[in-house]
Amino acid sequence: MSLIEFPFRPTYPLDREIRHNVLVSTGDSGVEQRRAKWTRSKTVLRLKFNPKDLTNTEALFRFWNDRSGSLEPFLIWDESVSRLLKVRFLDDTFSY
Repeated sequence: MSLIEFPFRPTYPLDREIRHNVLVSTGDSGVEQRRAKWTRSKTVLRLKFNPKDLTNTEALFRFWNDRSGSLEPFLIWDESVSRLLKVRFLDDTFSY
């Protein structure tokens, strides 16, 4: 299956958030233990749109719905690294 490219033009630069998932547990003696639940960090990209550029919210909804929310990945152009990135929607809820 080939991936579809995101057809909308967000406002650049993309907002980035780097996440790590660390499990913290405290033993009976009170000693805190930590371990990484992921083998590497995950990057969250927040897309912003100029309302004049995205006049059809319904089209964005259809794109999200066609991916079944966060189920199917797609490609998005990242100008900061000049390449396509394979991404997924973070949420399974769409609101506008």
